[in-house]
Amino acid sequence: MEHILITYTYFAFLPLAILEGPIVTIIGAFFAGQGYMNIFVVYILAVVGDSIGDSLHYALGRYGGERMVRRYGARFGVTVDTLHEVRANYFGSRRSLWKIITAAKVTHAPCSSILITCGLLRVSFYEFFLINFINNIFKVLFFLLIGFYFGQYYKTIDTYIGHSWMVLVPLFVLVVYIFYRRKSK
Repeated sequence: MEHILITYTYFAFLPLAILEGPIVTIIGAFFAGQGYMNIFVVYILAVVGDSIGDSLHYALGRYGGERMVRRYGARFGVTVDTLHEVRANYFGSRRSLWKIITAAKVTHAPCSSILITCGLLRVSFYEFFLINFINNIFKVLFFLLIGFYFGQYYKTIDTYIGHSWMVLVPLFVLVVYIFYRRKSK
């Protein structure tokens, strides 16, 4: 992936940011820290790409979600009636929508399911997009700073990592040995 980004830079960056925003943002910012890309262009493309990807999740829920719930939802205890209850109890107000989307963007683990649920529950796309976009501005900035920082201090970090293998490899072997011994008993 790094070769693609160096060769095609911004042409490859936006589609990759749509597919996997945070990782690609860190890589793009890393390259910006090395001087291969412009940090401001990376930031703008990452926010746009992440917002497009999130909108695609929303569209998946909006246009295909209810059919999936009717077909497979009973296996997971989800029915159309429970969706109406979820909408009334959790997605009913703008304030709760802010909390839910922000929590999903911060924790990142349930993010896709929350975005799909927003579409499934027919949350206003305008509200969804506005809340999501504002969250993306801060989320992308966080990942951008991580990547840029490591790009700036790559050589220093590489030196420390280069010396740390002498301690980490024997420690890893010892932990695996102890785990294996306990498991075999």
